[in-house]
Amino acid sequence: MSRRFNRRNVIAFLAGHALMALAIGHARLDLDDSPVAALPASDPEVRLFLRVAEPYGVLQTLLIGVEDDDLFSRGSLERLRRFAREAARVPGVAWTIAFTEVPLIAGGADRAEVADLVPSGIPDSAADLAALRKRVLGYDTVAGQLVSRDGRAALVPVRLDGRRPAAQVARDVDDLARRTLLGARVFALGAPAASLAVSVAAAGAAVPLALLIGLLLLAGLAAALRRPIPILLALGTAVLAAAVSIVPFDFLDWMPPPGSAIALVGVAIPSLLVAAFVLSAPDRGSGRSRGSGTVVQANAGFTAAAAIVAALAGDPAAGLILAVGGLVTVVVCAMVLPALAPGRPASAARQAPRRRAVAAVIASTLAVVAYVGAQRLGVSVDPASAFPPGSAPRSAEEFMNRRFGGTSTLIASIRGAAATPEALDALRAVEAAALADPAVSDVVSALVAVRAGARVDGRPSDLPPTAQAVRRFLYMAGDQPTLAHLVRRDGDGLAAYVKLVPSSGPRDAERVRDAVAAAVPPLSHYESIETAPVGARLRMEAEILARLAQRLGRLGAPREQRSATFLRGLCERVAAAAATDRDAIRRIVAGHFADGTAWVLVADRTTNEPLAVGEAEIDRIAEHLAASRPGGSGSAGAAIEAAVPAAAADPEGLDAEARQLQRALESGLSAAVGGGGRAAAAEWAGGWAGSPETAASAADIVLGAVSEIRSGGAALPSAAGVPLEVEVGGMPLAGPSVSLGVARSLALGFLVAAIAVLGFAAARFAIRGAGRRRLGALWEAVPEALVPVASVSLAFGAAGFLGLPVDPGATSLLGAALACCGSVAALLVAPWGRPYAAAASARRDGLRLAWRLVPPLAVAAGAPAMIPLLPVRTMAFILAAALAAALLLGRLHAGDRGKDCGARDPEG
Repeated sequence: MSRRFNRRNVIAFLAGHALMALAIGHARLDLDDSPVAALPASDPEVRLFLRVAEPYGVLQTLLIGVEDDDLFSRGSLERLRRFAREAARVPGVAWTIAFTEVPLIAGGADRAEVADLVPSGIPDSAADLAALRKRVLGYDTVAGQLVSRDGRAALVPVRLDGRRPAAQVARDVDDLARRTLLGARVFALGAPAASLAVSVAAAGAAVPLALLIGLLLLAGLAAALRRPIPILLALGTAVLAAAVSIVPFDFLDWMPPPGSAIALVGVAIPSLLVAAFVLSAPDRGSGRSRGSGTVVQANAGFTAAAAIVAALAGDPAAGLILAVGGLVTVVVCAMVLPALAPGRPASAARQAPRRRAVAAVIASTLAVVAYVGAQRLGVSVDPASAFPPGSAPRSAEEFMNRRFGGTSTLIASIRGAAATPEALDALRAVEAAALADPAVSDVVSALVAVRAGARVDGRPSDLPPTAQAVRRFLYMAGDQPTLAHLVRRDGDGLAAYVKLVPSSGPRDAERVRDAVAAAVPPLSHYESIETAPVGARLRMEAEILARLAQRLGRLGAPREQRSATFLRGLCERVAAAAATDRDAIRRIVAGHFADGTAWVLVADRTTNEPLAVGEAEIDRIAEHLAASRPGGSGSAGAAIEAAVPAAAADPEGLDAEARQLQRALESGLSAAVGGGGRAAAAEWAGGWAGSPETAASAADIVLGAVSEIRSGGAALPSAAGVPLEVEVGGMPLAGPSVSLGVARSLALGFLVAAIAVLGFAAARFAIRGAGRRRLGALWEAVPEALVPVASVSLAFGAAGFLGLPVDPGATSLLGAALACCGSVAALLVAPWGRPYAAAASARRDGLRLAWRLVPPLAVAAGAPAMIPLLPVRTMAFILAAALAAALLLGRLHAGDRGKDCGARDPEG
């Protein structure tokens, strides 16, 4: 029966759509586009990763990889330099650095020179370019970090300042790189690059996807409702419910994770289905009955259950969206749509379809088996794993594996008094512990710069000897972009990046984490070996030898040659060989007296004139030291006194000069190329090393340990020492933890879903009638509750058996799928719940709407598979499969289930 619009209907129509317009205009669902935002914030490993990564700007750093077979040609170097300088001027970029912009610090014991690693005027000749290449690859600060060790690739870190969205800045920098670095292969890596890749993937499919989904929805609604006004009202209800469900986020100033957007699907589809059911009523009275009847009640119950599932399984944002959207749907269906629904002729009575009891039980039982498959779902945690092979992120990952040892990295953050020798010694302990594990390929820390500075300053050890020197280093590091990711911006921490081999697994990462965390005591005190008591000196020597054994073990030294006794003897032999190398000693003495005077030695206290030290004196000092095998400042003093007898007139000055000369000797002899110490160490290493490079590395490590044992120091546990805290985090640890957490959340979600849906259905049907009729109603409620849970289980299980990856926000998907399948079950099963004679129209409309609306909705839900993101494709598959399963299972369970109880059908 048709009816015209009266004033009340017009007011209701305008009021409803005004509310919808207000909600759409006011709600702004700003999703965090960072890949880390998709990780569950409740996961302990994720929290640890964010805590150790944030102070060093790891998540705000875009890496531009450049691969060029002729990287060290003049043209390539000029283009790389131009890109680095222009990228620094892109809005939203704080700074950028390429190896072409790194300063070269060189010098000796008494001077330091700062020059350009790559000169401003890049040479043309092949010989000069070859020399430049050798110099760059031999500079520890950049080799293996800003340029690959084979010289065929470079990394350009670009730090974002946060003033613009990361994806926009990454797009501008990436476009600039591809325009500037012509002839080279360009790759974008890091969290900002992942945001850009996701944005590009979504934008590329947005227009055709929207057109396809719109066409499918209109086709389904047109086939189901046939009239324009009900079609518009059904669409308006779905849009209104989705829009209002995101209003609370605007008021709460809450930015939900990206996965919460899936919950909007769990609001829109059920709203569309129940609105269409109410709008298909033949008259106003039937519309009111349907608006508050069993279908709308059941849909509200399933949506509430889905909200509970999402919230308890770890996604409160999705739970809030589902709850608010379900509430809006109930209000609109009960109070607005019945007054707006245009009438139609009543349908002829139709006999209830026969239930397929055996098929229904078998199909529903299969859902239990399918649940096993749900536990096999892969979880896409690493941004690159979200993209198919051949995509830009996958190519970038392959580039890092090929040129820079992979992307699997742990961050060891040392928090505490960073401006102390204890903190730098803790870095040494972290390095040694990490490099001793075969799963570690490299360790990068601020010690790279410290060692370079030690060579320039002529220090005998890797570490600055005083807290003042450490503070000076950290102050200078604050202005160096190459060290910004290694030193906390607040000066309260240092970082070491432990790179794992690409083939390492979760157990390897955990083993390395445990070893690194145990390498640094909570309280430690650094003291020079020279000034330490005998007991502390022996403990320091043992600590240095233990670290030496760890590092040599990493290079493959035989076990018997890594014992403390053997290494102690080796270090003594190397030290003795270095001390008797006359040529090396003479070079060091000449460098120490480079100004031609002994400026501390004073012959005449009245005139304060320094004693001159010429070539002859230098020769005599060197001969005396080489013959006497100096072991302390006394040997140096005796050598100076023998060469310059007048120095004996000033014992204090002689002692001070002797100590300075001895420090210069210790430093120079341990690092002297071609010296006796290096020759002895290289001869030993050549006996077992498989390559000259390995032998050279082993010799360097031994020479460093010799220097430390003679005049360095180490930090030892001390009750009155410096407090330090080591935290180790990273995606190799967070990834397995997230995967395990998602599996647990899904298991909890299925359990909560089953309990919530069955409980709600039992409570809803139990209030109808009394006594035996209640038991019958409870039995009738079982299929209605079983269909959505079984359908979701089948869909998730199929995805698991296929090995498809899901997003970490799979609990949002679980809630959305449960709500959608619940609405299908309500439409198919609820109208057939009791064989009332007057329910023929509702039965017919429910079945007709389900068969005409759900298939296009299932196809529309699967349409996001057009987006080239593997978790999105899995989401589309699960939603489409769940809707299809709900349609089939609902049809099998629909039908008469008992005798007429004599009550009036509220939907008839």
